[in-house]
Amino acid sequence: MDELTSLAILKVNWDERRKDYLDNFIPFVEESLRRSEADEVSSKEVKARLQEITGFDIPEGVVRKLLHRLEDDGVRRVNGTYYRDLDALNSSNLEAKSNDFQRKTAALVGKLQEFVNENWEVTWTEEQTEDLLLDYVGNISTPLLHASRSESHTLEFNDVGEHSDYIISAFVKRCLEKDPEGFDHLESVAKGAMMANVVYYENPNVAIQKFDSVAFYLDTPFLLDALGINGDDLREARTEMMDLLQEAGAELRVFPDTISEMRGVIDAEARKSESTRRKRIPTARNPIQSSLSSSDLRLLSEKLPDRLGAMQVRVEEKADFEEWMDSRVDEKELEDRLIEAGYNENKPTTLRHDVEALLSVFRLRKAQTPGRLENCTAAFVTTNPKLVHVATDFFADQLGNAARDAPPCVLNDDLAARVWLKMPNEAPDLPRKQLLAHSYAALLPEDAVLDKYLQKIQELKEKGQIGEEDYIYLRSLQDVGRVVADVSVNDEKVFTEADVEEIRRRKEAEIEARAVEAEEKAKRAEQERKDAEKRRAEKEKLATEAKRRAEREERRRRKREQRDRERAESVGWWTERVVWGLLMISLLAGAWLTLLEFLSEQTPNRNKIGIGVLLFLSGLGGGINALVTSNSAARKIGECAERQVLSFLQPDLTVDTDSGDNADSS
Repeated sequence: MDELTSLAILKVNWDERRKDYLDNFIPFVEESLRRSEADEVSSKEVKARLQEITGFDIPEGVVRKLLHRLEDDGVRRVNGTYYRDLDALNSSNLEAKSNDFQRKTAALVGKLQEFVNENWEVTWTEEQTEDLLLDYVGNISTPLLHASRSESHTLEFNDVGEHSDYIISAFVKRCLEKDPEGFDHLESVAKGAMMANVVYYENPNVAIQKFDSVAFYLDTPFLLDALGINGDDLREARTEMMDLLQEAGAELRVFPDTISEMRGVIDAEARKSESTRRKRIPTARNPIQSSLSSSDLRLLSEKLPDRLGAMQVRVEEKADFEEWMDSRVDEKELEDRLIEAGYNENKPTTLRHDVEALLSVFRLRKAQTPGRLENCTAAFVTTNPKLVHVATDFFADQLGNAARDAPPCVLNDDLAARVWLKMPNEAPDLPRKQLLAHSYAALLPEDAVLDKYLQKIQELKEKGQIGEEDYIYLRSLQDVGRVVADVSVNDEKVFTEADVEEIRRRKEAEIEARAVEAEEKAKRAEQERKDAEKRRAEKEKLATEAKRRAEREERRRRKREQRDRERAESVGWWTERVVWGLLMISLLAGAWLTLLEFLSEQTPNRNKIGIGVLLFLSGLGGGINALVTSNSAARKIGECAERQVLSFLQPDLTVDTDSGDNADSS
């Protein structure tokens, strides 16, 4: 199992177990016990097997603590000797995890190899790529990775090995933009690397110990990042780290000289014209790329203490010179060592600021050499690894190696890893942000590289190899710094005249690619507009057709209803007439029969006239009454017949013939 895979598994172990950091190593210890040839094991043997499995050189004292945790769960200790109990060991899915993460690691390493070969025509072997990637993650997370590098892993190829930080930063940026799965695996490795720090504490409980009112004095570049002047990626990483430090009991401070230095940087930027600031290429030495106006920058400069105060950063004077303390260190030698290392040799003011900051921290510590950063009283936080390296060596030489345990100057990445270890659940995304911030900072072109580029195009112009128009074009290319850094791997020593033509080719290819992309985007937008218009037209057509169908159906329904109603009315009318006729016939027949009976011979002649008159009058009244009654009865029968017929023809229709009749009568 390679170290990258082991780091990713550490992160997964934490996600699953979430007990404490040492507990994350238990599955590795259990696996080493399973692989042991005998039941009797020693801490030295387990340490060697752990290194074989994980690639980590874990201190033997930590191994003993891990074995102690497994007592009664797979390990027995008798008279100081460890014995494994295979039956009591927990079942492990380490092999399954290992296979899965090894596949992801192999895929990531393969992609990085392709990326390097495609962009720089350089071939890295698989082993070299893994080592460089591990070193890159180690730069932002843990000393364990560097401490565990054996001689066989020493990088002997200096060509691109020394430029690996830039190359891998470019790869990280590419993964973030185009390969989410690869970036997620990188993030898992970074988190695992931070967690691996715990094995380097003499007492692992110190890993979660809070800072005992330690004052961290923040340097200019760090605070400019935190103010958001250099982009959101750096701002988020810095402010989240500051929040964690305060939650962990630390106090954030800044020296007055640091505020003066910050104002100098901001004011210098504010004095530039708007057009110059927009065209200026951000570099590693001067990374400001703010879109703030000159007036905004001046206001920021004036309100700097207030803005820092809002972030709980307090201004505090430097410690005064005290001969008994300052006599223990050679200030001139410290300055000479920094100059010899090439640290800000062209910026004496910055050099002096940093020397005084280191000495002030030394005085605040009362010339003591604290054993841990957690109780060191004060420390200077910088983004410059060269300053940390020189300062650590200098104070170790002056005060003894014990000064290395808590040097007066600490790199922000190292401090971020340490504070995240104390409360990972408070800021689960900090490793991701540190990864992005480191990548962004590493990709900023060095000033020397840009100076070399401008020098080369000036020489080409003077030699007559390029004309005035080409010269102006090459100087004014947008975002040329990134391409110059890519071509030269951000190293002015490898930059040549031939690279100028390569930069032109790449920029023209980028411009053409952007034009093609813009054209394709416009085509996609036009096609999407046409498709939307077509869908809208189809929708409107369907709606119109549906409306027409509904109208046709409504007309047919009404026509059918009218026809059925007319049929029903006709049946009712005829029924009414037939019934009325039958009733009339019955009445007439009755009257006729009555008259015949009256006119029969049995009735005396003298009474026939009087009785006839009476019969006529009563018959007339009865006939009129019968006529009215018959007509009413016939009408009701007709209406009933009409309803029945209409109900038969249209079962769902509510019939109301009375309303129709009332309307007719009115």
